[in-house]
Amino acid sequence: MYRRFAVIPGLALAIALLVAPAVQGSSPAAPLAASPLGTAFTYQGRLLQGGAPATGSFGITFKLYDALSGGGQIGSTLSQTVPVTNGLFTTPLDFGAGAFDGQARWLELAVGGTTLTPRQPLTPTPYALALPGLRTQDKPTSPNVLGGYIGNTVTNGVTGATIGGGGAASYLNRVTDDYGTVSGGRNDRAGDDAASASDQAYATVGGGQSNVASHSYATAGGGWNNKAIYDFATVGGGAGNTASGNVATVAGGTNNGASGGGAAVGGGDSNTASQLHTVVSGGFNN
Repeated sequence: MYRRFAVIPGLALAIALLVAPAVQGSSPAAPLAASPLGTAFTYQGRLLQGGAPATGSFGITFKLYDALSGGGQIGSTLSQTVPVTNGLFTTPLDFGAGAFDGQARWLELAVGGTTLTPRQPLTPTPYALALPGLRTQDKPTSPNVLGGYIGNTVTNGVTGATIGGGGAASYLNRVTDDYGTVSGGRNDRAGDDAASASDQAYATVGGGQSNVASHSYATAGGGWNNKAIYDFATVGGGAGNTASGNVATVAGGTNNGASGGGAAVGGGDSNTASQLHTVVSGGFNN
């Protein structure tokens, strides 16, 4: 529970923010279908007028900001007529998907056209602090889950994406297509970064730096500057390797390429498997 206070002449507002899902009293005999949780939360407050608990209906406007003063407004402005009894009121608020992304937020309220100052910081509950830096983007089918550097991004329109962590300034981790995953590392990308968010789904990058899995079901396990750029292609690790054939694999090594369908390079340096189902186990320049 959050508690903050704002005071103007003749009117005082004590606010409490409570975010909690409903709890079922008993388990049903058969499992219920899961429903999206949504982005709304319950806001509870205490309104005093002339030093006494207020009773009646009050027009209250709610705005969310990214700074104590100035800054930018987050989401839409919410204006509600709120019934207040003996100073107490409860109302739902919903600033939309992406309003809370792990960065600090301040709530500005206006009662009867009078803006209360200062804005009130929204602070996390202790359990929320157990996962610092983790944030979600609500989606109708499957939410996106983002961890690590605050600049890590999921392209607009993408569903079911996961960024486990990592990333840094100028080295962002990104998911650009549905159900893509970047587990960690930095400057990694899952998806082809094209206009469509669904044409190259289910790509995975395990970690490392500057790795790309750009096609459907492609995997880049780790290492540096590796690319899995065809459907079902895999690069396990190493550096500068490219798997560009359908179901092609480069296990590791350096500067190896598997461009034939079903082709594979086990390791070594500067090896190429360019024909259908060909295999180079290792060595140099084979």
